[in-house]
Formats: sequence, C-alpha cells, structure tokens
Amino acid sequence: IEPKNVEAYDCKRKGLEWSSVDNDKPNDCEQKTKVFNVIISDLNMMIIKYPKNSEGYLSRGKAIESYLPEHDSNSCFANYKKNYSIEDALNDYSKAINLDSQNDRAYRQRAWLHYAIASRGHYKFSLFHSAWKKKLSSYQSALSDFTKTIELESSYSTESYDGRRMVKEKLGDFEGACADYRKATLKGDMYASEETDRECKSRGY
Repeated sequence: IEPKNVEAYDCKRKGLEWSSVDNDKPNDCEQKTKVFNVIISDLNMMIIKYPKNSEGYLSRGKAIESYLPEHDSNSCFANYKKNYSIEDALNDYSKAINLDSQNDRAYRQRAWLHYAIASRGHYKFSLFHSAWKKKLSSYQSALSDFTKTIELESSYSTESYDGRRMVKEKLGDFEGACADYRKATLKGDMYASEETDRECKSRGY
C-alpha cells in the first residue's frame, strides 16, 4: 500500500463500519473480520515502509477506533479488545500529528476521540474525584485539538466549531459555546441545532 492509496482503505473501513452485521450469520461476521485484518495488516506494512508518513498512522488509528467494542455494539470485534485499545488509536493520531503538525484531520479525529472518552460512563461531579479529573482532562484535550483544527483553517472548520461548542457546554462555558455556535452558523453550518439557538437566546448570548 502506498500513501497515495490510503484513502481507499478509509473507504473500505467505512463500508464495513456502516454495514449491518447479522450475528445469527457467522459468515457475515467472519467476512468482516477478515477484511478488517487485511486493512490493519496493510496499514502496518505501510507504516513500516513509510515510517515518516502521517497518513498510515491516521488511517490505522481510525480503523482501530472503529472496531473497538466500545464503538461497535456488535459482538463481531470483541476479540480485538485483547489486541487494541483506545490508547492505541490516540497514540496513532498523536504520531500522525508529530509527523505532520499541519494535519488538521488528525487533530480533528483525536479531538472527537477525546470527547467520546470523556462522555462515556457516569461520574460524580467533583473536582476531587479521580474519575472526574480524567473526564475533565479528556474534555480539555478535546478543546485544545478542536481549537488547533480551527486555526489550521481546514475545510472541516464548521464541524470543529460544533465539536468545540459541545465541549464548552460540558465544561459549563455557555458563553463560549454560544459564540462557537454563532460562528458555525455564519460559516453555513446546516446542522446547527434550533435547540442550541433557543438555549443561547435564553441565556442572553
């Protein structure tokens, strides 16, 4: 696999991710698992061949993230928990960023993963609670990565404004969240929530 062809693997990964799995049909699950193995194997070889190219790390991170049991409710990929973890996906995104500091897609992908990690589970709202500290750290990391994506002026900046708004809401920064909502709307965000608009107006922002 060459770096210029890595998008084909992203398309193949998305095709598997979005396709339904009938757990009553073992062959369906088996086929998806085989294709996933091929994707990971080829991306591993690409990384070995081109260790300084960020695209291999980015795509492998997305593949790992997509098939972790926490992401996929199907039992198909439960066995991968032994081999891969959320940290592996985060590490791949970080490696992609270290190799290419202008890779806005890697920042955005890592931001959403940090947000997903923080949003999972139920925590006591206490700054002295260790779980909340981890949750807070993940939200702050997501905030930083979304901000960096926006600074890079990527074509996904509208999505990043939305993402940063969501993080700010979780952190209680409603004024900042509404400011990002307005910016996303001005940039033509078609998914701007009417509920968010009402909430901002009710708060006077």
